[in-house]
Amino acid sequence: MNRRSFLEKLSVGGMGFCLGFSDIFDSSYFFRVSKIYDSVVKDYSVDFGDRVLILDGSKNKMYLVRKGLDKLFIDGDYLVSTAKNGFGNSDGSEKTPRGVHRIIQKIGDDELSGTVFVGGKSLGRIAKITKDDNDLNKSYITSRILRLGGVEESNLNTSKRGIFIHGTSREGSLGKSYSHGCIRMGNSDIISLYDLVDVGTYLNILEKI
Repeated sequence: MNRRSFLEKLSVGGMGFCLGFSDIFDSSYFFRVSKIYDSVVKDYSVDFGDRVLILDGSKNKMYLVRKGLDKLFIDGDYLVSTAKNGFGNSDGSEKTPRGVHRIIQKIGDDELSGTVFVGGKSLGRIAKITKDDNDLNKSYITSRILRLGGVEESNLNTSKRGIFIHGTSREGSLGKSYSHGCIRMGNSDIISLYDLVDVGTYLNILEKI
């Protein structure tokens, strides 16, 4: 597929946008993202056209994907931080879980950007947001929380492990593997994503696409 015909298959719709990233200019990568979406829709009876999150751990990137007719729409492309210890589903491992999950709770409606959360509750104060590479392991949970629950036999403990998608006070960690198992996002990104997904939205976490 040449570049022109490939770009014609990337469509803009609603809040979607044409992916302007080298990843998706690789048509084989784009094809794999599409197939992963199709697999989740088929295996979990997701309504065709509903959004699905797909995380590529090798790139620390997460995509919000949906399909319409024969076209794939990318409604979000997010730089994230996954676990410093890698990927795995064991209790106490501090690893980012593998496999298919669902959002089981949304926390943080209308909170200000940078609001600090502890134990899933707002402390009513704003964290200092840093973008450098200092103290990347010492991060507050900020802005919004999307609590995850596993739907595969191997990851049913994800909720008990307290694995979230959440904002971080250490935005310098994004694009790197520095979390303790959760999926860190930039504060503007998690606020945007929060409004685009629902309780029940699926997420497929892969070490590599």
